[in-house]
Amino acid sequence: MARPTPLPLLLRAAAALLLLLTCASPAVSLPPCPPCGSSPVPYPLSTGPTCGDPAYRIRCSAAALLFDSSNNTYPITSISAADQRLTVAPAPFLPDACVAADLPTNGLQLDPAAPFNITGANTILYLNCTAAILNSPLNCTATSLCHAYANATAGACRSTPCCAFRAGGSTTAYRIRVRQAGCRAYRSFVGLDPGLPVDRWPRPGVELQWALPAEPTCGGQGDCGPDSTCRPDPNSNRRVRRCFCHSGLRWDPVAGVCVTGLTSGLGATLISTLIAFLAYKRHRRIRDEKNRIARERQLILNSGGATAKLFTGKQIKRATNNFSRDNLLGSGGYGEVYRAILLLDDPTTTTTTTTTVAVKCAKLGNPKGTDQLLNEVRILCQVNHRSLVRLLGCCVELDQPLLVYEYIPNGALSDHLTNPTRRGLLSWTRRLSIARDTADGLAYLHSSAVPQIYHRDVKSSNILLDEKLNGKVSDFGLSRLAQADVSHVTTCAQGTLGYLDPEYYRNYQLTDKSDVYSFGVVLLELLTAQRAIDFCREPDDVNLAMYVRRLVDEERVMEAIDPGLREGAGELQVETMKALAFLAVGCLEEKRQNRPSMKEVAEEIDYIISRVGTLVEKLGLRLTDPAHPNLHGLGLTGNLGVQLSNLNSLKNLDLSFNNFTVIFPAPSVFDKPHTIKQTFRFLQNNQFSGPVILLANLSRSYLNIEDSHFSGVIPGNFQTIEILCGKKNSRIGGNKFHMGPNYHPPWRFPSDKNISSPPATNLSALEIYPFQKIKDHKNKKMHNTVRIVLLFIGGVTLVAAIVALAVILHKQRVRTSISRSKPLAWDGRNSQNLSLASAELLWLPRTQKKRIITPNQIWGYIITIATARIGSDRITLQIEALKAIGVTEVVLAINYQPEVMLNFLKDFETKLEIKITCSQETEPLGTAGPLALARDKLIDDSGEPFFVLNSDVISEYPLKEMIEFHKSHGGEASIMVTKVDEPSKYGVVVMDESTGQVERFVEKPKLFVGNKINAGIYLLNPSVLNRIELRPTSIEKEVFPNIAANQKLYAMVLPGFWMDIGQPRDYITGLRLYLNSLRKKSAQKLSSGAHIIGNVLVDESAKIGDGCLIGPDVAIGPGCVVESGVRLSRCTVMRGVRIKKHACISSSIIGWHSTVGQWARVENMTILGEDVHVGDEVYSNGGVVLPHKEIKSSILKPEIVM
Repeated sequence: MARPTPLPLLLRAAAALLLLLTCASPAVSLPPCPPCGSSPVPYPLSTGPTCGDPAYRIRCSAAALLFDSSNNTYPITSISAADQRLTVAPAPFLPDACVAADLPTNGLQLDPAAPFNITGANTILYLNCTAAILNSPLNCTATSLCHAYANATAGACRSTPCCAFRAGGSTTAYRIRVRQAGCRAYRSFVGLDPGLPVDRWPRPGVELQWALPAEPTCGGQGDCGPDSTCRPDPNSNRRVRRCFCHSGLRWDPVAGVCVTGLTSGLGATLISTLIAFLAYKRHRRIRDEKNRIARERQLILNSGGATAKLFTGKQIKRATNNFSRDNLLGSGGYGEVYRAILLLDDPTTTTTTTTTVAVKCAKLGNPKGTDQLLNEVRILCQVNHRSLVRLLGCCVELDQPLLVYEYIPNGALSDHLTNPTRRGLLSWTRRLSIARDTADGLAYLHSSAVPQIYHRDVKSSNILLDEKLNGKVSDFGLSRLAQADVSHVTTCAQGTLGYLDPEYYRNYQLTDKSDVYSFGVVLLELLTAQRAIDFCREPDDVNLAMYVRRLVDEERVMEAIDPGLREGAGELQVETMKALAFLAVGCLEEKRQNRPSMKEVAEEIDYIISRVGTLVEKLGLRLTDPAHPNLHGLGLTGNLGVQLSNLNSLKNLDLSFNNFTVIFPAPSVFDKPHTIKQTFRFLQNNQFSGPVILLANLSRSYLNIEDSHFSGVIPGNFQTIEILCGKKNSRIGGNKFHMGPNYHPPWRFPSDKNISSPPATNLSALEIYPFQKIKDHKNKKMHNTVRIVLLFIGGVTLVAAIVALAVILHKQRVRTSISRSKPLAWDGRNSQNLSLASAELLWLPRTQKKRIITPNQIWGYIITIATARIGSDRITLQIEALKAIGVTEVVLAINYQPEVMLNFLKDFETKLEIKITCSQETEPLGTAGPLALARDKLIDDSGEPFFVLNSDVISEYPLKEMIEFHKSHGGEASIMVTKVDEPSKYGVVVMDESTGQVERFVEKPKLFVGNKINAGIYLLNPSVLNRIELRPTSIEKEVFPNIAANQKLYAMVLPGFWMDIGQPRDYITGLRLYLNSLRKKSAQKLSSGAHIIGNVLVDESAKIGDGCLIGPDVAIGPGCVVESGVRLSRCTVMRGVRIKKHACISSSIIGWHSTVGQWARVENMTILGEDVHVGDEVYSNGGVVLPHKEIKSSILKPEIVM
């Protein structure tokens, strides 16, 4: 299929080359600019309107060249006219801080319309980054160059995350972005050799390249030189005129002059030589092409193609109509896929049959495409699974090898998700089914194939949908075979942007978890119907994985769900959508060891599907209709098979029993299976009441049993069905019917139709929906009996049915849940994400009676009650700040276990000589109600204002300044506000910047109204208490807005850091901010020594062994013992903890008097309660361990240990 290049084309190429060969004969058109001090200014750079090209503007100021970007000015340190490049110095760091001076303007940003761009010769170091940057594809690993730079020359940047990358890509060609929510500093080095020590690196610089300029613009002939003419530019739409060189001359954009060409004799000689050379190359290429075809044919046969059916080139050409473009299904970098109709001879019947197939061929002259086809043969000849596309055969007779696959008629999943019309075919249960099919196929590759196979290019466009919309994994061109006894395959990162595992991208280590990451992105596509990479989203949300993870962190995941799924979804569907979203986020974990295996993913999807329903799709999940409160809906689904061909003339089918009738249209022709989906209604006196128990000789192995409904496939060995409808333990009128192969009372056909033999009925599944108890239309007492049983009618065959009886228990009976037992999953961010349903957690302290805490209290309990004093606990920090301004009494508003907190603060109370009391809520009173409860303790005769501080906030405490602010403004209340980068997550305070007067509060605004939020520090006059009643009250939504309406509320902007530390990850971040602040204000309080890295606070009574490495961002409480060789980073170690030899703790909180064993590893936001014992060599990968537990085996996934 490869064609040699025609010789006339070679002649044209040679002639074109001759025109490009010239010798210099200058005829100056426009003058270059004069030097700026000692720096030359080559053409086309322009420092003024009379020289150079104005489009290439730079500035000359005080004998120094400057470059103006879109938002800032940078000094030019060097210019190279030969390769059109200049280097600018990046913005310096602010004094004693790891912050770039151009942070307020978001770093270096070029105008994309200007002729300058950032080159790929720059190595960029991002410094002082937030944790969010670790999810990017940058190199943010421990071996990144940025760490060496920070340790050697940027001490202020040592304790923060950093990343490195090469600039010049599509997202970095015009900007190096810094911002508060990302990275706050950067450095760039041109042509950096990473093997050199830092002290031999070049000085920082950002290299820019300019595009070659066109001919200079002109207003008239006087603006041009003697060798050029001023005339309109034919390539411009703006009527631009340029100085075009005369005939026989050409424009030299580097020199900025018109130059002449070579002599014709020299040109003819060059053309003759070139033609002879190209003819020789053509002969070699034809010979090499023949050798390549023979070699590839043999490779295919050796790779397993000999076991596949071999098709002739004639067959393939006829099947594809000689590769007609009308049969083209798709194309990509690998090649093209054609639809083909093969004629196959059946030797047993001497007949010819037609089969539709797909034919894939590599592009001509594309060796990578051929290599991928050969790889597919090698892979697909070893596998056989219903969820993998089957290889039917191959053809090795043509110029390029061809592969023949089964034809998948409905195309790629990506086409359905991005096409609004096709998307409607993908219901929620269908999308779950596709996810399960794909997961099963990948799990087979990872777990059942020998050797193990890594797909390496899992994406929605490689998942094809057959005629029943079942998913099949395709395209194994990038797949790799695993090696025995080797944990990973080292290979150059390949795949598709948006699906590529960031750890694989950084480390070149391909594992099965790389496919898991990519599959996680596919799950998000199924949920959201959005592309993996979409530049139409906000800049921070271009990557779908990062976008959804952000919404999950903010508890707004349903905002990302496809509106077609979200609208009208019932509670159970919403629950399963969230479950799949959390599973997807688990697949997208940054560290591969934290991701589930593909087999575990498939099992989890199976469980989610079991929550949705059985093999038939359930309707009626939304059981009430707000527009018709007296009606309630149920759903009927099933399949009508081709066996109903004798009912072609029926207009409708009528299903009825008792006084309840359903009529739905029947298809006019039953030439293929049809699906019934019909929602019907009945009056409220036909009620369900829960909970439900299924009583019959029906094996539970056939059922998915949950507390809201029963469902399951019906066994085929039952011959009759018995349905009892009526009051508890009785029958209404003795109504009872049986259904067997020859009995059909529920089916009633029109009397004018002559049905020779009634159809038999197959009950394929049973659903019983419990309704909540409601009063009937006569306001009688609530019913406790079932009035109707819903049957799902499946395919009509000669199979019999079941015997079943449904009864309802009284509400007072004990509920029994037989749902799947699962570990309690915890994401380290939000206790509301715990999979606890309605369960309660029991805590059994050794010295107190049994307590019960609910899931919402877990994190508050561990931090507020069980958090040790870290040198200064966050509460004691606030009390110390209050004592410093003369406060003599502190009242703690606590809703449970006040005695624990008071005992904890007893010594502190004596030390500071400050009175500490409690005001306990016996029931939740909101954020303002506790003030009313403590009214008597807050009001005295002085009339002085009082402070209110939230204990889940850590910040600077400029309380003295706040008192002055309050007095000077004369308001009734003053609040502290802080600036944030993403105000949409908080309640925003809109205020007059000049006076500080608060205008209004906006809760989680969708549009930008300001960037200042409530910091949780208030100074209130006693009169504010008159506005608060002793009831659940919100100070933010009820009290403050009323004060603001009276123009009595003022806000002071908090200087320094601020952090809401109500969640574990935020607590660790708050610790880092506090220690950074302590270094600036009281560095002597921090610990120092050879074993200390960064900011560390160790109580003087703690004992540290030899060879330890502690830091950054570590706090160690009193009485702790840290044995030799221990590694601690980003963690809090509470009072009385013992950490044995060589243990490693990172990003975790270790509770009072706990013990961590030798060589144990505790990381990924593990929270240990009081007196927890972690065994030797145990690994804890996140989660919560409640007090007084002993951990003897590793915790591989974040969970709650009770």
